[in-house]
Amino acid sequence: MSGGTDSETLDSELPESARTVLLAGPPTDRMRSLCGSLHGVEEETDVLVVSYTRRPSAYAAELDDEAVGDVIVIAVGDAVPSADDESVTTHQVDAPADLTRLGIVIDEVLDGRDQVSVCFDSLTTTLQYADYTEVYEFLHALTRRLRAVDARTHVHINPIAHDEQVFAGLTTLFDARVDISGGGLSVVSRPLLADGRNV
Repeated sequence: MSGGTDSETLDSELPESARTVLLAGPPTDRMRSLCGSLHGVEEETDVLVVSYTRRPSAYAAELDDEAVGDVIVIAVGDAVPSADDESVTTHQVDAPADLTRLGIVIDEVLDGRDQVSVCFDSLTTTLQYADYTEVYEFLHALTRRLRAVDARTHVHINPIAHDEQVFAGLTTLFDARVDISGGGLSVVSRPLLADGRNV
């Protein structure tokens, strides 16, 4: 655990090789403030957000407009307004349980983009609509696809909403896990293979 700010801890402890990160903690403002740090966006990087609950404009407000390219929000279900900010491109996936459709829309957004940073908010909500096996298989395919295009990706989860076996199983799909608990933040990374990939 680090004594610095959350951003300083991420900078010092999260390896550059960790392209897929599981962000584990309760859905608080502090959790959301880590999105900007985890995006690590550079100029012209497009930002893709998969959202089950928050307005597209909320994500745009957390980003420095001058530091990013397009902001795209995939609104899942009917709890999220599909278009509430003209600066955000929105896509709608009506059925939260339709992971196949969600995967297709994500592929369509990724197609032809050079630099993408992805936020998936959140797995806890996904697991309310689909069972663990479906979510695991979807996420396995998605993280492979995102690694293939070298996208920086972080996925939110509230660990107290899931049993330890589910949480541990999902963790295996990521290069690193960032845990927020109490006032602390810790980073656990998987070891690297000889070619620089995480085990």
